[in-house]
Amino acid sequence: MEPITSDKTYIILLNYNGPSDTIECLKSLTKLTYPNYRVIIVDNNSSDTSLKDIENWFVGQNIKFDTVSSSEKLHSNSKYVLMTSSTNAGFAAGNNIGLRYAMSQDDFTYAWILNNDTIVEPESLSALIRRTKQDSEIGLCGSLVYDDLEHSRTQFQAGGRYNPVFGTTKFIGDGLTPDNLIPQGEVEKALDYISGASILVTKNFLTKIGLLNEKYFLFFEEIDWSARNNYKFKLAYAQESVIFHKGGSTTHDSGKISPMADFYAVRSRILVTAKYFPYYLPTVYLGILVVTIPKRLLKLQFNRCWQSLRLLLTVGHSSFNKA
Repeated sequence: MEPITSDKTYIILLNYNGPSDTIECLKSLTKLTYPNYRVIIVDNNSSDTSLKDIENWFVGQNIKFDTVSSSEKLHSNSKYVLMTSSTNAGFAAGNNIGLRYAMSQDDFTYAWILNNDTIVEPESLSALIRRTKQDSEIGLCGSLVYDDLEHSRTQFQAGGRYNPVFGTTKFIGDGLTPDNLIPQGEVEKALDYISGASILVTKNFLTKIGLLNEKYFLFFEEIDWSARNNYKFKLAYAQESVIFHKGGSTTHDSGKISPMADFYAVRSRILVTAKYFPYYLPTVYLGILVVTIPKRLLKLQFNRCWQSLRLLLTVGHSSFNKA
């Protein structure tokens, strides 16, 4: 295995009412073989005991850390930083807090956006950086992600395909086993976006393409990133970067997608279409009318049906031209 230089990588973990998941992820990060990283935990205005629980874990492990407000200017050499936000403005806004901090540091080379409900293998970060270094045109790189409850079944390989005609997504490699994975090269040819569960992003990409779009709140931020990128940088896949992902920790309720997440799934689908593919708005609206809403009707989710209809009526093209 070829050696890699030790460029500073900032790992961004977004926590919202999930201290046990975050702590479990932190435990796995302490075993990384890649030596030169800092972990920025951004608490997205949790309403539970997240801050206290995470701080207590650091103290119990005798790990030095700093806790600061996201509005403060931080000068610290600690490997772990716990940043607190006074509001919860969504996935993109929370991660952007960590990304802005990373970009303000002189030693920043990469940022690894990582869902807090993941467990990472020790070589996961090294593999991401190794793949990214193989081609200077790579801007985003994704991992091989397995289901945390079923370690022999993949959730996806790096990311997925996006169908702009209906505004739908499909993971690449969903449900595969370790012995029938899609080869790395084929995955990279098929990728339309890298999943937000694990994205290594380069400083060059952030400087030229910008931060995540905060108007989505939840979902489709990665697709917006790729659409804005418009093939300026390559999307890559590091098959040796293995992580295990629970999924749905903040978007599901009793195993089912929550009404809040359902709302943003439809809203973001319309938003990204209006911004980048406005000529497909009629077919996206048709898909919501003939597929999404009938599915809710069959489940007797009448409030969600009305919610989707309201979005179709109120989320128009002109509303998101500046998104």
